[in-house]
Amino acid sequence: MQGKPPKARAVATCQSAFMSKRISRSPADPAARRAGDCRDRKACVCCAAIRRAQARSLFDPLPEWRSPLTPGVQGVNLSCSMDGLSIYTELGRDWPRMFAHLTAVGAGMVMTHNLAAVVARKMPYPALTVTSSGLKAASGAGGLCVNFAQLGSARAMHLRRAGRHIFGVEFCDLEGRLVHRFTPTAENVGDAFFDWVRLHQACSAEQHFWIDEGDDVFPDEGAPARRRLTDAGAMASTLAVCAERAIAVNATVVSVGIRQRATFTPLSIQRDGDWWFVSDDDAGLHFHPLLLSSAEVIRSGDAMALRCGLADDVDGWLTLEAAPETPTEQWTEALQTLL
Repeated sequence: MQGKPPKARAVATCQSAFMSKRISRSPADPAARRAGDCRDRKACVCCAAIRRAQARSLFDPLPEWRSPLTPGVQGVNLSCSMDGLSIYTELGRDWPRMFAHLTAVGAGMVMTHNLAAVVARKMPYPALTVTSSGLKAASGAGGLCVNFAQLGSARAMHLRRAGRHIFGVEFCDLEGRLVHRFTPTAENVGDAFFDWVRLHQACSAEQHFWIDEGDDVFPDEGAPARRRLTDAGAMASTLAVCAERAIAVNATVVSVGIRQRATFTPLSIQRDGDWWFVSDDDAGLHFHPLLLSSAEVIRSGDAMALRCGLADDVDGWLTLEAAPETPTEQWTEALQTLL
């Protein structure tokens, strides 16, 4: 007598930032609190990691999610499962740099997947030698080879499972299928891993090319302007750096038929729902990252500006430039993560 054929198993996928469903929970939402509740926060390793991550970051967009993945990460890069037990941070795609820095995390489980098999090894993440083209990399003793051209997305994860916390990073191919995963061991889930997540979040590394433009954004400069595409989350990142280093900026808001510019030195950066607010004692700026389109770093000579258009092809934009009193070197350093 023949048995029933086995059912096909679901393929694990890693969705990109554009495909992931964002779930925003209020601090008063019982589901959000229940998922992250801890009976003994003083002794809990995860709670200790949260406190350290918050101390090392300028802000925590979603402290109610009770995860060390959220401090210092732009809200647009965060997603959560419906039950609140799985939290993800979308990462950028600067593959050689990401893999090079992953060696600092320490030992963990290195796993590679296909549709029929999984191979895993507990070891420190191996150092990779990158080819001259920058498209491939390989390790020696680690036995790992990577074709960067075939990677499509990556995300860090925090999974709450049966009284324990699992942290790691997943890499997926161009079709969104999970192909590689690294989960640090419990003793190695420390500040280095969460620093790595904040450094490589998908707020500024989505594009890596310049586009020549014929029209100048800065009329006083004779050189043609060049524009580099990046992510709209870069606006909040740049303003956070300006608040930390007391860098004076010009913020220009352009609408239909009207334009206004304010010069101020951000004293703090705060979030109220989906809106962000930066200000000093005299001026300030509200902005909604989800309503901004992809940002552009515009360079003409030594002058640089960060400009975001509006989503859905609505007329208008938001531009951030150095204030007249801000040294060029200081402003360039603030934008360095976007270049």
